Amino acid sequence: EWSRIQKEKPHRMIFIDGEDSIQDISNLPYVHIRKISQPGEDYSVQILVSVMCGSTMVFEDVGLSAALAAVIQIYFVFNMCYDKDADDSLNFVQRILAGFGESDGAKNTK
Repeated sequence: EWSRIQKEKPHRMIFIDGEDSIQDISNLPYVHIRKISQPGEDYSVQILVSVMCGSTMVFEDVGLSAALAAVIQIYFVFNMCYDKDADDSLNFVQRILAGFGESDGAKNTK
């Protein structure tokens, strides 16, 4: 919802398999969420959270908070600029949720 309020593309930060278009996958780091059917189990669906860059899986089966932290860390470690279609959302995760960085935001182009 936050991304939509900011008029950004939420799938650039969190891509939900089966709901978002495969053509919209970013080459930059993002959280990837998949639903896996588990017939006969206590829960009929398992939610699998991963961190991906393009079609390459970086971390698989992590928690949502760990995935968001990993995405931010990948941007910083490799000195990358946030995806322009998710800049405000990623800055929110970085500064408000993680409490990391300068108050004026990341070094991205405005």
